[in-house]
Amino acid sequence: MERTLAAIALVLGGLAAISGAPQPSGRPPGISALDLAAAIRDGHGGPDSPWVMDLRSKNEWGERRVPSAQHAEGPIEGPTDHDRTLVLYANASTPIEATAASLRAAGYRRVYVLEGGMDAWLDQVMHPQVSAGDDRVIELSRYFGGLPRARGGSPTAVATSAVAPARPRGGC
Repeated sequence: MERTLAAIALVLGGLAAISGAPQPSGRPPGISALDLAAAIRDGHGGPDSPWVMDLRSKNEWGERRVPSAQHAEGPIEGPTDHDRTLVLYANASTPIEATAASLRAAGYRRVYVLEGGMDAWLDQVMHPQVSAGDDRVIELSRYFGGLPRARGGSPTAVATSAVAPARPRGGC
């Protein structure tokens, strides 16, 4: 079924280009690493959780990835629910706009790009530099097994935060 959706997306995209009908183009809206982390946490892997697609190579995906991310090399297979939020991320050499356009042409209405890709996930969620009052960042980082650091300091400098450590979620 999902492979059929990918094939339909490609055909619809081609037909839209040939017929002159407007086709969604350009970069889809972005989502920050922290907002994605919160959405994954709050969705608990259920239908409200975003469908995260890693467009990088299989080796890069195998080394580290956003938790819950599906590897999507080749034809993209999205969820059957076209109202579900899809979040794509890649590296600079991957044509993310074409993939997003294909998904939108297939009827997916909520396609986003992770702003800054995997580097942003690592910097903002797994190893954020925090200041006093950054409890949301500290909590999200710890939820995913990250190690927040005080600005200009070491990871132990935030150990006394009011936010209790959460169980690691096996992130990167």
